[in-house]
Amino acid sequence: MNIDQIRYFLEIASCKKMNQAAENLYISQSTLNASITKLEEELGYKLFVRSKKGMELTEEGKGILQQAETIVEYVNEWKKAGKNDIPIRIVAPPIVRSMVVNDVVSRAYELYEIKSAIYTEEGRHIIDILNNYSTGLLLSPCEIYYMDKLIDKVRELNMVCEVMYYDCGFFYVNGDVDIPSEITLSEMQYFDLLWYSQGSMNNLFENIRKHFSKKISLADSADQWEMIKNNKNVAGIFTNLISLQNKEDMLQGKIKRVAIKDVDCTINWMFVYPEQRRRTAEQEIIIELIKQKFSEIPQMCL
Repeated sequence: MNIDQIRYFLEIASCKKMNQAAENLYISQSTLNASITKLEEELGYKLFVRSKKGMELTEEGKGILQQAETIVEYVNEWKKAGKNDIPIRIVAPPIVRSMVVNDVVSRAYELYEIKSAIYTEEGRHIIDILNNYSTGLLLSPCEIYYMDKLIDKVRELNMVCEVMYYDCGFFYVNGDVDIPSEITLSEMQYFDLLWYSQGSMNNLFENIRKHFSKKISLADSADQWEMIKNNKNVAGIFTNLISLQNKEDMLQGKIKRVAIKDVDCTINWMFVYPEQRRRTAEQEIIIELIKQKFSEIPQMCL
């Protein structure tokens, strides 16, 4: 359960129509319906009686209506108490910026008038970023063998870190290339290499890219993806999030993906933010919106 679901519940209760509530909230009707259904499942009872005439509160829905209104009133007061003109700093690499943060920033401003500034991180590890942005909100990949170091740093800064998405690195090639379902480092050496986000996952790829005679680095992962589609001898190492962003290319067979057999490519997408007593009301809202957005990203292998 989150504050958005409570706001959605109140909006539907007010206008009694799903499509009108969705329009008022600046979200799609399908998103609104899915959110309310999920809330009802979590509560264990129906909140609305759905009919062609609209949405009417059930007895259970009527019973929690005033409590829901009180909760939103409190949140609005918290927002006012912490409101200032300094935008919230969000640090995120390009893939998370496009799939998560851009939408969160738009929604935060539309629904709560909260200003945010996005900073794209490319060339440093998450530990280095924390040294410079310890009061902001940070989304970054962390290789599995860096977790202990990250946790120590987070505790030192009195911050909180959560794994928002469990990811993995895969080997990608043009769809015309015939390759097995798994590939080893020695089998990769016949391809040129494009590596995703040079520096962010530097240590993971350090042991891999040395096997290639040619190394091509492009700043934007979208450019790298296009390079692979247009060159049969070009390969790349990306995460599952890249697959999801380019889902149609995968489903149409323009790009093939295989597991890297002899290297641990586990990646945790970490969300690091101040502990509760150090957060502003705006940060609380942004944190909740980011968590909600990540929960909508499927954990899937195409």
